[in-house]
Amino acid sequence: MHTYITTSLVGERAGDIFRDIFIRDADGKILIDGPEGKPALDINHPIQKIVMHSRFAAVDGLSVTYQLDTGENLTLNRGFQRPDLYANAIEFGGETPSALTRQATDLVMRYAENERLVGVSGRTGFHPWYRGNVILWLAFVIYDTAKGTTRVVNPVRPLDTPGQGEAEAALAQGAQFYVSDVLALGGFHTQGDGYGSLPGLFFYKNEGAQ
Repeated sequence: MHTYITTSLVGERAGDIFRDIFIRDADGKILIDGPEGKPALDINHPIQKIVMHSRFAAVDGLSVTYQLDTGENLTLNRGFQRPDLYANAIEFGGETPSALTRQATDLVMRYAENERLVGVSGRTGFHPWYRGNVILWLAFVIYDTAKGTTRVVNPVRPLDTPGQGEAEAALAQGAQFYVSDVLALGGFHTQGDGYGSLPGLFFYKNEGAQ
């Protein structure tokens, strides 16, 4: 029987709350809060893919694909979603650049069967363009259980963008956070034009078997 805990919120409590984990049932299975039903999560490989949209040194939306214990998958979209923009998404695998220089960046992070998301780090704070507190930056630490190696996907950097100085200042003043053993995500989001659509996040951490 696996257990999990919920971290404190990073960022701001604004918009609608979302909780990707519903509950642990009587059989000890961890259930995802899907739009149709509450399927059980594959604890050994909970996350298959993360798609992230970011602009102007801030994270606007996340799309997380969870692997279920049936071998199927379920994708939950949070915050700003523009599927037409994902056509030019940059997909990460193996060696990852330390920074990107596009004004608007969509990223696809796929996790192989032997890979685990072992950590998420980032910064939150006030963004002068968005005129509010948002998730400014996220990085993902991925561990390869077969090779015993790690790689870091660090996609959101305010380089070569309009207003670079303001974005750099926002990052420098933002509050840092790090979370390990991530099973799933939760937080606050809005689904409007995208600006400031993901003001806050919390995480479900795997606490192992009891």
